[in-house]
Amino acid sequence: MSRRRVDETIKSMKLEKCQNTFIGGPMVKGISGGEKKRTSIGVELVSNPSCLLLDEPTSGLDSFTAFYIMYFKNLIIKIKVIN
Repeated sequence: MSRRRVDETIKSMKLEKCQNTFIGGPMVKGISGGEKKRTSIGVELVSNPSCLLLDEPTSGLDSFTAFYIMYFKNLIIKIKVIN
């Protein structure tokens, strides 16, 4: 996995502002719920999988973040079909 691929994924998932922030947990405040969801999807995308299963990828998200995740998912599908 190249640094370039990681940087492209961070940029495409709009995670630049939190790329050096702890994810957080019950005792430590970290990134937002939407950022956590996009981070978990991005971690999988970095390896360029042939299959990506998303179980309720928009649950608990605000409408903008849910829209963006679905938009990005469709963009990935189009890129995979073209390549």
